[in-house]
Parts: sequence; structure tokens; C-alpha cells
Amino acid sequence: MSLRIPLRTTLAVASVATAMISAPAALADPTPDQPSYPSNPVVAGSGSYFFIADDGVHGREVFHGSGTSTPTLVKDINTTGETWPGDLVAMDGEAYFTADDGVHGIELWKSDGTEAGTTLVKDINPGPDSSWAGSLTVIDGKLVFSARDDSSEGSELWTSDGTAAGTHELADLNPGSDGSYPSSFTAFGDGFAFTADGGTGAEVWVSDGTAAGTHQVADTIPDGMGGVGSVVRVGDHLYFTSWDTDHGAEPWVTDGTEAGTHVLKDIVPGTDSSSPGTYTAVGDRVFFVSYDPSDPGYEVWVSDGTAAGTHLTRDITPGWGDPSELTAFDGKLFFGTVDDGTTGAELWSSDGTEAGTNVVKDINPGSGYGAPRSLSVIGSELYFAADDGTNGVGLWKTDGTEAGTVPFLQLPGVEIGGPLTAIGGGLYVFGGATEAHGYEPYVTDGTVAGTVAFNLNEQPVS
Repeated sequence: MSLRIPLRTTLAVASVATAMISAPAALADPTPDQPSYPSNPVVAGSGSYFFIADDGVHGREVFHGSGTSTPTLVKDINTTGETWPGDLVAMDGEAYFTADDGVHGIELWKSDGTEAGTTLVKDINPGPDSSWAGSLTVIDGKLVFSARDDSSEGSELWTSDGTAAGTHELADLNPGSDGSYPSSFTAFGDGFAFTADGGTGAEVWVSDGTAAGTHQVADTIPDGMGGVGSVVRVGDHLYFTSWDTDHGAEPWVTDGTEAGTHVLKDIVPGTDSSSPGTYTAVGDRVFFVSYDPSDPGYEVWVSDGTAAGTHLTRDITPGWGDPSELTAFDGKLFFGTVDDGTTGAELWSSDGTEAGTNVVKDINPGSGYGAPRSLSVIGSELYFAADDGTNGVGLWKTDGTEAGTVPFLQLPGVEIGGPLTAIGGGLYVFGGATEAHGYEPYVTDGTVAGTVAFNLNEQPVS
């Protein structure tokens, strides 16, 4: 089966092979293909999805897929150079992203999956200079993002309904050349929260979607030294990391008011820092990773929003630890790449107590590393990639119990990456690598027979 890629030029291109997976890929041609490196998958409707990949002819561009049909290039946006697509999100059945067409610089684009329906939303910074639109986030049916409409100014807060007329600056938070560079947008209250630098360092801001209703919550950082990290909403509170001269870098909490903004807990008392991060909402609690210099390394902490209710879950790795992929599932926190010295790096879960923080399953028995990664919640199960030490890296799923942690898909000769993304109709899209084709996109129904590989880049490795 071959793919006809819609082009605005008469470039000769190789057909894109589609193959059902049944056995390790053999190298009929001793020279392997270059990988397309698919990334940033987003679902725009039942069975419809978009991602970014390199077909070896056009550079990295946006592709559209539907069900098990071969994905197609939506448009060769920049026919003279690199498009540099990024910040791919889905809204109202279409994909929104940033791209450079070689004429307008990096601007906001959208696509319905067809060449005719892939268009520039607005040339925010008119002419060849870029608006550097970024941090695209969909909140309440609209995009909020950062951009600049003048090359002499910095990036400010913008919003878009997907039309040129409905794309405009929401507020100029730091007038002049510096810019406020808003990011880390999250729904909050009747609008959204985000971080931005209004001239005193990056702080937490809130907005009701109007310029008048957009304001900084509090000045947590004296003299603009440093800046807060990303914010996470848990109920009617926001959690983030900030720094001050009395506490160092510690977890903070706010209810959206200046009076309700304060240090959550000085985990490392005094001016030293616990440098917390990776805040993850689980029900009405927040889990995060924090550093303890007395037992060097990061461990998982939990908080109910009070200092007394903020504590270490368990010292899993005495000495250096580095939990990652924190994911909320079934009322607990799941995470990986933690080695307790016995089971190797495996999948863990925590209910917030020491006794309830345990290995879910020793996937690679003994001290071998199952190394779970690309955790994603789909329906009533948690999916992830892991190595059982025998079959290589495959897809697994769990209901949170040891007995319910089982292989979902093992493909011979394919090292599966991730993340697994449900696209509707019982189908999933993911990335996988073979010696013959490198890292390419796959669609599966969860069976080997129902798995299709799309070799988008058939250019030989030079």
C-alpha cells in the first residue's frame, strides 16, 4: 500500500510503506531507513489524530491520521526551508500549532487535516518577523498563549477563537521590550491561572479572560530574583515553587488572593532549598518530588494543603532517588524509574502513606530494570512502556494491582516507545523502533494482528 502525499510542488517522493506486524522486520535492503521520529500526538475527534514527523523529504511537518489509514502530510507549509512546527494542540476538531512558512515567520496555524484546510490563523507580527507564539493551551473553548506583535517588544498574553478577527492580545502585562512571557496555563476559578513576569520576576497570575480581570496574585520573590515554576490546580487552590530569602525554594500554595498566598511548608528549614517540582493533583491532594540534602536525593511528598498535612510518603531510595512520570490514577499516584535497591527501577504507586507506597509489580524480576515510562491513563486502566528482560520494551497495562499488571502489546523486533494515545474506535497510536526503519508511528487495537506500522520516512540512512 502506498501513500500519495499532497504537494504544491512536483517533487518526486518515495511511497510510504504500510505494514502489518507479524515478525521481526528483515532488512531486504541492507541500508536501513531514516526514522521519522513521530511526536506530540493529539486527538481531534473519534479516530482523527495529528502528530509531527519527518518524512525525509519535507523536514518536520504536521501529519494527520484517521483510524488505520496511512497518515498524510497536511501541507508542505515551508517549501524553501524548515517549518519548525510545535505546540500542537486540538480544539473543535482541528489542530492548532506554530509554524514558519518562510514568509511570515513563526506564527499560529490550524489544520482540519486537509491541505486546503491548513492555514495561517493570523500574522500576529506582520511581515517576515516571528510572533514566537508559544505555550498554546485550550481553556474553555479558546486558545491562550504567549506572542508578540512587534519585534521591539517582548511576548505578552494572547487569546484566539481560531479566527483572525478573534485572535488578539488579551493584556500587556509588562509593557516595553522585556515582555512578560506568560506560560503554564491552567483552568482556575472562572478563568485561568498562569505564570508571567510583570517586571518583578515570574509570578502567579489569574485572569477571567479580560484585561481588567487579569492580575498578579502576589509578589512572592523579593527584588525579582528568580521566578516561580509551573502551577498546578488542586480544587480551588494552586501549588507552585517559589523562592524567598527566608525559606529558599520551597512549595507554595494560593487560593488566588494575595492574603491566601504563602509557603506551604519549609521542608528544608532555613534558607536551604528543597527545590520541589512535578506537582501532580490526585483527588483533593497534591503529590510532588522534593529534595532532602540530609539524605541527598529526591523522593515523593504529599500534601492536603496544610503544613501539618505535608509529608514524605516513603524514603524509597536511601541516598539518591529520582522519581519521574508522576501520574494520577484510581485515587493514587503512580510513578516510575525508582530503584529501592531490591527490585530495580519499576512501577510504584502511593496512597500518600508510607505503608501504602509500594512497587506495583516487579516487571523485570530481581534487580533488573523494568524502567516504566510514557505513563498514560486511558479509561479504567493505566498504560505504560516497560522492559520485562525477555521480550524487550513492550506496552503494559495495569488496574493498580500486581495481578492486574499485564502485557498489553509485545511486538517482535519492535522496541515500543510511547506514549500510548487512544484515538477512538478501540484504536491506539504510539511510536516504535526497528532496526530496519527506526522510530515510526503505529496504530493498534491491542493485538499483534491488529497492529499497523507506518514507515513515513523511507530515505536510506547515509
